[in-house]
Amino acid sequence: MAANPVVFIQGVRREVDLCVNILLAGGAAADNSNVIPRLESLERNLVRANGSLLPANIADALLMNIQTLLREARLQRRPVAPDSTGYAASRVPDGASHAPRYNITREQLEFLVNLRFTTPQMTSILQVSSLVVKRRLREWDLQHKKQYSTMPDNELDSSVSAAIGQNSNLGSNSIRARLYISKR
Repeated sequence: MAANPVVFIQGVRREVDLCVNILLAGGAAADNSNVIPRLESLERNLVRANGSLLPANIADALLMNIQTLLREARLQRRPVAPDSTGYAASRVPDGASHAPRYNITREQLEFLVNLRFTTPQMTSILQVSSLVVKRRLREWDLQHKKQYSTMPDNELDSSVSAAIGQNSNLGSNSIRARLYISKR
């Protein structure tokens, strides 16, 4: 411990700044693992310096702030519930030297394509990047942009008119859903 109160307080400030920066970075729990021991060490040093190296009122104020920061650090370290409780694609090593591949089957993507999910929606459901989804769609030659009908225009017009019925305020998604249901 430094014999000079100014040097001691500067050291405390450097440690607090470092700990706050680590906590504000919002990294994984492993990144925050050294913050709590640092703050506990600061707390012990302030208790020792109280009255001898620092006036009691300054040491008590610093100690109170360190203890508050320590509580926040402990709360942040607790395991947090995952963003989604749904499905997440697992990674499977394929024996090569590159990163493991996501385990996304053709059937999964066909299912999502048939339900007309967009690429961002698929990435959210599978919890992978859009590049992974686009690459797999290309690999398996799946087109998720097929939104046009193969039926003749007059038949499509009559189907849309029947789906709309008396309600002319239906949106395109509602009409598409009604046509999909009536096709079954």
